[in-house]
Amino acid sequence: MIGSIIPDNITEFIRKTLISTGGDIKEVILIIDMINDFLHEKGTLYSERHKAIVPEMKNFLERKYKEGAVLIFCCDAHIKGDETRYPEHAIGGTWGAEIIDEFKDFLRKERVITISKRNPDAFLGTFLQTVLEFLKPSIITVTGVCTDICDKATIQGAVYRGFNNIRLITDLVATFHIPGIHDGELSHKMALEEIKNALAVELIQIHNIQV
Repeated sequence: MIGSIIPDNITEFIRKTLISTGGDIKEVILIIDMINDFLHEKGTLYSERHKAIVPEMKNFLERKYKEGAVLIFCCDAHIKGDETRYPEHAIGGTWGAEIIDEFKDFLRKERVITISKRNPDAFLGTFLQTVLEFLKPSIITVTGVCTDICDKATIQGAVYRGFNNIRLITDLVATFHIPGIHDGELSHKMALEEIKNALAVELIQIHNIQV
């Protein structure tokens, strides 16, 4: 963030990551909002469509981490009153804002950090841009939920900040379905089309990933 002092945990993460990789970082994976309020049956905005991507995403992250990827969990951490468009969710410090149990083992590893956000765009009001500018990854890969909200907003944020090495894995993103209110399949497909055509971001299926 412009004019802000970089927190010690961010500085230390950047330092250790650059040392451990020798400054040669091929891929940073953004894992967006894989938290209880979206992925757990008791979560405020739970969807089976969200839950369905968890097993394959876990396998993917384990494989990519072994290959040297940096993992950045970008997670909602709202304060009361932040959101008026959706039911109250992911209040910072609560169970709903915690990363799901299936992914908590990643948090104990090096080259992994969590960035809390209060907006759909994970760059807005955070140090994500700073981290990426220091790490200089060859590829930025986007995964997580929701396709048409935080995924799309974060990709827009990346593009508008000059990052042009972005790809989205279509098998590892999803959005919710509420009959008569939010058509999950249509919203997902429309968001993918906009991400591809308006933002010129590569869409790729997991079985086609070479690096």
